[in-house]
Amino acid sequence: MKVKRRKKPKSRVSPVQRITVDERLADDMIRFEICELREGVEKFAYEIDVWERGIGLIVNEDTYGFDLGIPYPWDNLKEGDVFLIGGFEPVDDEDATERYRVNPSIRGVLKIDHLDEYRDYLRALYSEVLRGGTRSA
Repeated sequence: MKVKRRKKPKSRVSPVQRITVDERLADDMIRFEICELREGVEKFAYEIDVWERGIGLIVNEDTYGFDLGIPYPWDNLKEGDVFLIGGFEPVDDEDATERYRVNPSIRGVLKIDHLDEYRDYLRALYSEVLRGGTRSA
């Protein structure tokens, strides 16, 4: 008689994360919000519904580079900074609504909060919420 062994479920590691500077708690301590890209998403832009619910992570200046891997100076981080990190690349088609494509064979970091397109998306999202829309940021 053969005995079937249960395979361990593979732990899913998101190919892309959105990391936001949530709050500077002290000069040497920041709380970040980390959201993973939902399973099955292959292309994305700035929409909130492609991200899992965020988790908070408090990081010290001494371990910042190791904990998050963002090559951005600690002293320049401010609340509201948003980074994409992981296996993704830009979509070259200017007419496409998606701006990024998942590509696990590369690793990139992109600061997006200063991009006009991202800011326009946030303005539209907040306007919708203020008018009584159902989405939340």
